[in-house]
Amino acid sequence: MRIDRLDLLAYGGFTDKTLDLSHGSQGLHLIYGDNEAGKSTALRAIIAWLFGIPMRTTDNYRHEHAQLRIGGKLRLANGQSLEFIRRKGSKGTLLASDGNAPLDDAVLAPFLPNGVDETLFSKLYGIDHERLEAGGRELLNQSGDLGQALFGAALGVASPRIVLQGLQAEADELYKPKASKPVVNQALAGFKEAHKRTKECTLPVGEWTGLQTGLVDTLAGIAQIETQIQANSREKSRLQRLQRVRGPLAERHSTRQQLADLAQVQLLPEDFEAQYQTAASKQQTASEARDKARVRLAGLQADIQALDMHDELLVREAEILDIYKQLGAVEKTLKDRPQQDGQRRLLRNEARNLLQAVHSGLDIDEAAKQLRPLLKNKSRVGELARQHGLLAQRRETAKRNLQEADEEKRQVLQQLAVLPASPVDVRALKTAVAAVRRQGDLEGRLSAARKLAAESQLAAEDDFRRLGRFAGSMEALAQTAMPLPATLDDFEQQLQESADTLRNYANRQQELAAERAQAGRELEALLLHSDAPTLAQLQASRTARDQLWRRIRQHYIDGGQTAAPAAEAGLPTLYEQQRDEADHLADRLRLEAEQVAKRNGLETRLQTLAARLEQLQQAWDAIHAIQQRQQQDWESVWQPLQVEAGTPREMKQWLNRVDKVLSGIRAAKEQQSHAINLAGEYDFHQAAIAAHLAGFDPALDPQGMGLGAMLAICEQRIEQEEQLANRQQQLQAALADADSRIARTQESNRLIAEDLSVWGQEWLQAIEGLGVKADAYPEYAVETLTQLEAFFHKFDAATEKHNRIYGMDIVERDFEQQVFAFVDEIGRDKGGHSASILATQLHQDLNKAREAKAKLEKIREAEKAEQETIREAEVTFASAAAQLASLKALAGVENEAALLKASEDSRHKRTLQHKLAALEQELMRNGDGLSLDGLEQEAAAADTDALEPSLMAVSPPM
Repeated sequence: MRIDRLDLLAYGGFTDKTLDLSHGSQGLHLIYGDNEAGKSTALRAIIAWLFGIPMRTTDNYRHEHAQLRIGGKLRLANGQSLEFIRRKGSKGTLLASDGNAPLDDAVLAPFLPNGVDETLFSKLYGIDHERLEAGGRELLNQSGDLGQALFGAALGVASPRIVLQGLQAEADELYKPKASKPVVNQALAGFKEAHKRTKECTLPVGEWTGLQTGLVDTLAGIAQIETQIQANSREKSRLQRLQRVRGPLAERHSTRQQLADLAQVQLLPEDFEAQYQTAASKQQTASEARDKARVRLAGLQADIQALDMHDELLVREAEILDIYKQLGAVEKTLKDRPQQDGQRRLLRNEARNLLQAVHSGLDIDEAAKQLRPLLKNKSRVGELARQHGLLAQRRETAKRNLQEADEEKRQVLQQLAVLPASPVDVRALKTAVAAVRRQGDLEGRLSAARKLAAESQLAAEDDFRRLGRFAGSMEALAQTAMPLPATLDDFEQQLQESADTLRNYANRQQELAAERAQAGRELEALLLHSDAPTLAQLQASRTARDQLWRRIRQHYIDGGQTAAPAAEAGLPTLYEQQRDEADHLADRLRLEAEQVAKRNGLETRLQTLAARLEQLQQAWDAIHAIQQRQQQDWESVWQPLQVEAGTPREMKQWLNRVDKVLSGIRAAKEQQSHAINLAGEYDFHQAAIAAHLAGFDPALDPQGMGLGAMLAICEQRIEQEEQLANRQQQLQAALADADSRIARTQESNRLIAEDLSVWGQEWLQAIEGLGVKADAYPEYAVETLTQLEAFFHKFDAATEKHNRIYGMDIVERDFEQQVFAFVDEIGRDKGGHSASILATQLHQDLNKAREAKAKLEKIREAEKAEQETIREAEVTFASAAAQLASLKALAGVENEAALLKASEDSRHKRTLQHKLAALEQELMRNGDGLSLDGLEQEAAAADTDALEPSLMAVSPPM
């Protein structure tokens, strides 16, 4: 990847600033400038352009977030380039070079090195002063990827971070200063708790003996106190029971005495008193209701006597209502008559004026008789006038249409005469063009296929160059048979098993070596802290002692001679010293037997570990030899194929890459074949189109022209030919249409002439007697009939007013005769009043009579209701009296006073019985299981006045 151009459109302090980096074969450029000139800003801009502008960038001090833009151009080694613009945002930040169309982030991926993200790019290519200082701090602190990588290389481990994290996790599982769940924390807490419990449970012997003696005495005292408490408890329970029951017992005795006094009282039903009160209340209520109803009934009867009924009017109610109804119409007639008469005179004057405009010599009434039949022809005259206008309009239109059709025919003939003849076979040309168009953009497809074939070839060669390990050519790679995956799996399994075995042996050797070192350290520590003798030392001392004893025996007992008599004189002393030393060593061995045994065990363990280490080394050497043979076999598989062998896992990945490279090679060949086929089709169609071009334009040279340009010329010529043919068809159709229109117009003129002749005859018949000349305009005849119609309208309206006035006079006369006759029939005096006043008085008197009748009906209904109330009250009174008599019989008394006394005595006796039952239930609850007689006997034997002192005497000891 190479940066050809960096456009700082709106970023940091830059606006529309461009850095051209396209010059030079190697692409190395040196950019210098003063402090704060923008070098660091440009470096940040490159990173933001490739990977996105940070969400909280500090380079927005001149331009807003939404206005930040960075552009530029990238180029690959194969010549492929990409121009794009990066904007500030969360998504869709990649834009085309025009700054509008969005681009997919995937188009940028081929231009970035594989596996390089923003962080790695910044460390590799974006080092500034701040990042350099931060990297140095990371190296010193052994933090960061680079620092940990260097630290791991120094230690010989792959990842110090993983090791540190693992050790820290193990340490946290064992102990944390303020935690409670780790193992060491739990063990410390358990130790502290056990130590605390041990201290709490420890007691001196003397103190324990004293406490034991005190315990025996305390237990004896407790038993004596418990015996006394039980006796006092029983006495306290008896006294408390007496205290609880003495009141209820006294009350029970009093209640029984009262019941004995009421032994002769008869128990009545529990609701007896309620029945008595209900019956007495009903009797009193019925009596009061009956008296009040009788008073109201007398008042209703007095109201009936005061009513004035006018029965003679109620009998003839319908006639009076009919007269009153006619009164409204008569009054309206009298009011409207003057107005109607004035309108009648006005209408006759207007009719006379209209008649004078048409026939000035006729009387209005005579003209009405003579001219009315002419109105029947108005619709006919109007229709003929309308037809005359239509016929005239049709005649003018036909004349104009004939002129236009003749002119159009002349112009069409002129245009047909100047149209050229066409030498081109349009159908064959369209067929050839359509055949090419069915292939789509053949020229573009061919160019794209050639470009794709070249790109595929370059990509295949680039993949082959990056493949590595293979020493042959790309063609040789395609012909080489690579090992099967099963072979790689077998070798991987064998080598992995050997490596695992060697690793296990090495780990075991490390463990045994560490164990041997630990045993050596323990033995060294044992020897430093204790000088306990060994069995070998004891055996040596005893051997020396026995030798001295044999020498003494030989010299003193057996009588033998030694070589040095003077030296033999000190044998007893030496023997005693050696004996004492051997005994001392034996005593020390007995006293320090544990240390001796531990020392012997450590020495034996060291010998055993050394032997096991030697065995493991021999086994490791054998497996290592097998691994070397397997490695040689593995390399022999790849050496004939000119392939540098790696590990089986690496070679599996390499073979996958080989498959991808071979797929790219096959794809490149397929693209090349496709491009060759498209080139053949292109040449065929180009020759066919060139032949057609030569047919209609021999002067045109198709050499150097593309197929698209040739198609454009052919399609342009086809369009011209089709337009020419369409124009000729349109002109022929227009000529035929003009001839048809001329014939139709001529026929229309003939029909119009015939219609005008018929119209003239009908017009003379229609205006006969109207006084209009035959050659007058039809509109004048229509206007004359309209004025006659208006005359008759006014004349008829005046006649209608006259008839209405005459009817009003008849209605008034008939109404007066009817009213006077009715008044005479009912025997009333007219008093000189008019018929209208008499009709109004009759209606008012009728309303009063109707009100009196309605009031009488309501009084009658109220009278019936009061009578019903009196009857019901008497029935209720009798029922209540019978119920009271029944209650007296039940109680065995004669009057109500004795009945009340018997009810109260019965209620009192029942109350005492309930009270006695409740007291006995209370005594049974508080008697601690004793019967009522037992409680009576216990209470009789006790001194009730001494209960409180006795309880006070019993309670304190408890």
